[in-house]
Amino acid sequence: MKKSKSLSRAIKQQLIAGVGSFVVTAVIALVVWYQWIDRSYQDELQALFEKTVKEQARQVQSYLTKIDRTLADYSKDEALAKAIRDGDEQQLQQYQKATQSTLKNEFVSLRFFEVDRAQKIIEDESLTNLEKHMINRAEKDQTVKPEVIGKPPYQLMLARSIQGSDDIVDGTALLILNLDVLKQSLSSNASQGAYQITQNIDRVQTVFLSGGVAGNYEAIKQSIDRSHWSLTFTPSDSLAGEVVQGEFFYIALLVIFVVVVTGVAVFAMRWFNGKEVDAFEATKALLEAGKKELEEGIDGIEVPKTDDDLPERPKLPSEESLLIVDKAEIAPKESPAKDVWSDKTHMPDVIFRSYDIRGVVGEELTEELAELIGKAIASEALDQGDQALVVARDGREHSQVLCERLIKGILSTGCDVLDIGLVPTPLMNFAALTSDRTSSGVMVTASHNPKQYNGFKFLIKGKTLSDDRIQAIKQTIEAGNFHLGMGNHEDLSIVDEYVERIFSDVALAGHLHVVVDAANGATSRVAPQLFEELGCDVTPLFCEIDGSFPNHPPNPSDPNNLVALIDKVKEVEADLGIALDGDGDRLVVVTPEGNIIWPDRLMMLFAKDVVSRNPGCDVIFDVKSTRELSKVISSYGGRPIMWKTGHSHMKSKMQETEALLGGEFSGHIFFKERWYGFDDGMYSAARLMEILTIRDQDIDSAFESFGAPPSTPEIIISVDEDKKHDIVKTMIEQGDFGDGKQNLLDGLRIDYSNGWGLVRASNTSAALTLRFEADDAESLQAIMTVFKRELSKLHPDLSISF
Repeated sequence: MKKSKSLSRAIKQQLIAGVGSFVVTAVIALVVWYQWIDRSYQDELQALFEKTVKEQARQVQSYLTKIDRTLADYSKDEALAKAIRDGDEQQLQQYQKATQSTLKNEFVSLRFFEVDRAQKIIEDESLTNLEKHMINRAEKDQTVKPEVIGKPPYQLMLARSIQGSDDIVDGTALLILNLDVLKQSLSSNASQGAYQITQNIDRVQTVFLSGGVAGNYEAIKQSIDRSHWSLTFTPSDSLAGEVVQGEFFYIALLVIFVVVVTGVAVFAMRWFNGKEVDAFEATKALLEAGKKELEEGIDGIEVPKTDDDLPERPKLPSEESLLIVDKAEIAPKESPAKDVWSDKTHMPDVIFRSYDIRGVVGEELTEELAELIGKAIASEALDQGDQALVVARDGREHSQVLCERLIKGILSTGCDVLDIGLVPTPLMNFAALTSDRTSSGVMVTASHNPKQYNGFKFLIKGKTLSDDRIQAIKQTIEAGNFHLGMGNHEDLSIVDEYVERIFSDVALAGHLHVVVDAANGATSRVAPQLFEELGCDVTPLFCEIDGSFPNHPPNPSDPNNLVALIDKVKEVEADLGIALDGDGDRLVVVTPEGNIIWPDRLMMLFAKDVVSRNPGCDVIFDVKSTRELSKVISSYGGRPIMWKTGHSHMKSKMQETEALLGGEFSGHIFFKERWYGFDDGMYSAARLMEILTIRDQDIDSAFESFGAPPSTPEIIISVDEDKKHDIVKTMIEQGDFGDGKQNLLDGLRIDYSNGWGLVRASNTSAALTLRFEADDAESLQAIMTVFKRELSKLHPDLSISF
């Protein structure tokens, strides 16, 4: 009976061994599959996709290079340069015919323009604004990237300077081609997947779709060098099938592995149980004999019958002493502390914004964090090759202590500090961009935010940090990945140099009386000094630095904050009033009649002035700006480009396009012509004064010629920080805006035939920003009603004040 039970138990063990080994080996097989075979397959698949898109990108690049080389061959042609100088039309026609013969069916036209033509083409209606822009850039021997023009089917335009052999520009060549050859080339690869070429200048524009069939795979985007183009490729299933073939071999191999291991386990258990059954009787007999010997004693040794017969146990150390010994033996060795920020509650994601770090001091932004930010940004500067940072601060009550901790962090990395003290943000930019020791800097400021806020703006190697590079600071802090060293701290004065630089650039042809409202911010001392140096009578208003901002918040975008300035301008009969924000990089102007000249209208006058000297140049403005601005820029021969709101976004776009002027509705205005391309409210005001005095116009009459359709200022709706982007997303996906056209460049802008409306998430505060404009007051109210209806419908909990 016992043997039968043992055999039954053996069978159960074999079954358990078989099932168990099957499960274990199956799990191992799955792990191997997903961690090795499938990953290898996915890597191979991705490599194939990337190789394919790169090959096609090279094909597009090769096409553009061939076109560019055609004009490059002409750029040093002395005979062509002479024909342009002499106006020899017959000779120029020979070049046109030769080019047409080379490019065959691609050729549309080739035109040549004599030098200085850019100064003569403002009123030339035979040329488009883009042609004027390209001719002007080529004439200055600047890089001219090819661009598509017209409507589908698009054509390609490219310009190049003609210099002859003496490297002096004698003229320009303007070539226009169709895209048939490129389309045919990409269409021949349609079986590989779907191809799309897009051009991104002022908007994303689809140049070409291949018509290929896309599979269920993620699209891959590849930039095309030396162009505004990108190639997006979505692989087809047939292309992926080239990699799938080896999959079945690995599946079969894993199945065989599972079966073999399971079989071995069952066989081993059977063998073991067989031995166990054979030994059963012998083991039983041995146990019986052992029991008998124990009862009788072994070799005369008496076996204790009870516990009382056992010898006394030796005395052991006490439990307490054992614990002491154990603690001493297992105490961990001290390891060097790592400077890693682990207190997540004091480094909230919300302070790492789109183009700066900004938060409520004491709650979101602490002194300890300021020191770590200093370490992180200094490490970034050192990695980029700058050995020093310009450091400045505004006049907020906590800016000095935050700046001190920031500097401590910077110095601990071995990076030097050039401390220029309490100055406006434009002076930090000026100091960094004119220094022979660095092109990087940090500004301690919260700009126009209320007094409880503070933060940091960053400039590294001449570029303002934004988006991913701001997030990289947070990641560096979390990782504790800082340089170590001992930097030097040096105090510098920059105000006089800044004022002298503007004085040498801006010339006023008359006398102006101005009221300057510094909002008790960082421009309180510098702005009156600058305008007095320029020859103005200055009436200061709130020009005492006070970080509590006792008179009004330092935000000139809010009309309520301009009331005192308007009253003072009327009281003293000044020529204009200048409102600056807390750190001096924003400007709003008021007139003697009490009118507010919002920055997008200021941009009209600035664009007219800059474009008149630089026909065809790019002028950039943000999505909150009036559409009248685009008309003005085009009418004077410039090229209007709408872009995202945000000073860092605007500066990046200006560097990309080499634009000479940019501006935002909020008051950030960027001059690259005669200046450095950063936003500066004081310099912008000086340029405005120059225009008014040269033209001998008062400010009200200067703007009479520009359209002023009914519009609203910025409308702010407070929302939770973590909800603002979701609200805009819902409006985009579910909002009903009738026949309006969506513009998703930055938030949601709806353009109608008679006006437009905008809702976007603020980059600097927990709020939605809205603005509206229309041809007349009735249309303006109708558009506002539509937006209010959709906001109320989709987000009934919002407090909507318009």
